[in-house]
Amino acid sequence: MLPNKSRKLLHEELILQWVVSSGVAKELAIANSWFFFELMVKSMVTHLASMELLEMPRRIRFNEQFLDDVTSLVAMVTSEIISRFGKDTKVIE
Repeated sequence: MLPNKSRKLLHEELILQWVVSSGVAKELAIANSWFFFELMVKSMVTHLASMELLEMPRRIRFNEQFLDDVTSLVAMVTSEIISRFGKDTKVIE
């Protein structure tokens, strides 16, 4: 069994890879964003429940790096939606 520090959580690794993605990988992630967001949310809830962190204050449930990655992802997706508005309605929906 790996020590906790080297163990990667699905939601942390998924968001990190999405934030640093480019080209075709980024396009595919955006086109299937509903799936990746659902997967991240389920992973986050499972992690909080298994670590008994659901009752903890929101600010300390996740590490700062993950929260920074969430902020970056939201900004990136928002920018993509704005830039594609009126051009690529299928992806925007």
